Amino acid sequence: MNSFANDETHGRTEAAEDYRADRMFLGAAIEALGLPRTAADRVRFEGPDSLPSAFAVTAFASAAIGAAALAVSELVAAVADAPPVVVDRRLASLWFRMSIEPVGWTLPSPWDPIAGDYPAGDGWIRLHTNAPRHRAAALHVLNCAAERSIVAEAVKRWSAEALETAVVEVGGCAAAMRTVAEEPANPYADGQYSNGPVWVQDLAAGLGLPALAPSLLSGGP
Repeated sequence: MNSFANDETHGRTEAAEDYRADRMFLGAAIEALGLPRTAADRVRFEGPDSLPSAFAVTAFASAAIGAAALAVSELVAAVADAPPVVVDRRLASLWFRMSIEPVGWTLPSPWDPIAGDYPAGDGWIRLHTNAPRHRAAALHVLNCAAERSIVAEAVKRWSAEALETAVVEVGGCAAAMRTVAEEPANPYADGQYSNGPVWVQDLAAGLGLPALAPSLLSGGP
């Protein structure tokens, strides 16, 4: 479960880098997945930050991939020695940024024409309208046509937080733009933090499939 890149990032290990954010995200994912905390000792991160952001997005990407690989490692441990996990942070960042490279064609824009940041009556808000149901929800609340200039005029008549609340309550996706100091007071963010970084659903039960045998998890016969 080792992943390496043959470039300048190869060989840059935790001895030379600060991976506290990666470890923090990994620990939260491990707890949410119900894996033993000691399993984190088998994960090693390598390489520098690769995704440009004011936030630790490279650390999040690396920890997410590390947690997924660690879960597989735990399954292997049921029948053999658990393999270590080495996460190349550059490769993890590349996978989070884009997973395909077009050959002979061009990727369409990932953004819906009316998605983006808008000035509201008292601040700014971002409307996420890439998914059809999110687009429909925003237009329903704003009660306007799907043209960017018309949407912009409609948004100006709202306060950012009131519009955020209205769109979210009808199943849409919108976020008033807050400072780092203001964000902890955001009720939607607070709800996401309290739910943890991983949502686990028992698909076997919903599909009428047998549950995973306890002996597989415990390493028994």
